[in-house]
Amino acid sequence: MQLRNLVAMTVLSAGCSLVLDTDKQQCTEPADCGSFNGQPLYACVDSYCEQVACATDAECQARGAFVCGTLRTCEPAQCVSNEQCTRPGESCAAGRCADPLFQCFSQPQPLTSSEPAVVRLKLLSYADQKPVSDLKVRVCAIADLACNTPLDVQTTYDDQGMLTIGKLENGARYSIRFTGKDASGMPLLEHEYFMQRPAVGLTPEADKLEMVPESLVNVLASAAGTTWKPEQGLVLAQIFGCDLKPLAGVSLTDNRAAGLFYLTGAASTSLTQTDGSGVGGFVNMEVDNAGNAVQHKVSFSYGGRPMFSFLVAPRPHVMTALAIYLGDYGTTVDRAATFVR
Repeated sequence: MQLRNLVAMTVLSAGCSLVLDTDKQQCTEPADCGSFNGQPLYACVDSYCEQVACATDAECQARGAFVCGTLRTCEPAQCVSNEQCTRPGESCAAGRCADPLFQCFSQPQPLTSSEPAVVRLKLLSYADQKPVSDLKVRVCAIADLACNTPLDVQTTYDDQGMLTIGKLENGARYSIRFTGKDASGMPLLEHEYFMQRPAVGLTPEADKLEMVPESLVNVLASAAGTTWKPEQGLVLAQIFGCDLKPLAGVSLTDNRAAGLFYLTGAASTSLTQTDGSGVGGFVNMEVDNAGNAVQHKVSFSYGGRPMFSFLVAPRPHVMTALAIYLGDYGTTVDRAATFVR
């Protein structure tokens, strides 16, 4: 019997007709509101059955076999044992059927914190793996594509290349722009780190972001059998599974004109998915007739199944970098519902 049918029968057997959006069911205790695996489905509040609000799975799991759903309310778990997961490679983890690499994918993440919002990432020069010299940082709201109004933030950059950015807002996303030189004084290509998750409390971002000179991008493009056009957009993305390791088998698409490549030690335009490095990207991404950035919808899939999409606005003469950790995307707006049941 399918789990969802079992849930429906359990609710009906409780002898109540729960339609919480319209006709609220009266109750004297939570047990009057139906049950799942022996635990009340809903709470009894002021004599009426109410859905239980949540921010994380842990809040629902304290009630029994429940998870925090997309509407931020507790709902019955998809499974309580591995036998209820029928897709190849899936097992039951925290109430959801998922491949172990993706078991964290649908878990909602908190958007607020009692701690100040701080973003931290490691930033190095690619050639010598040393901190970037003469580093300049600008931080902008994600919607400020031209960065016309840089934000007043606090930054520190230590001798190990760790960049810390404070005076941010919890629940907000940012674009972080860098210019600088390597240890020999060679100018590095401007880089923009385009945050794909909101800053919440202390937010460690890319494990290591490496700034490169334009000459290296030209070499990689040539090795891949293409030509980089600096006046168009350039995006490099690294994808990590729930085990925090780079994820192989991910395919990328762009809804606008662009040249797709994957990095396997060298750039390749003939591959169709990431290898063990989890890295892919696009060159020569479309801009408008005046050379200004336009939004691209970059979509990711695994094994032919859509995962999620992001909007990004790559700028001419800039390397736009994305670091994508699946566990952080319970807050992703443009998630494909087909990937996680």
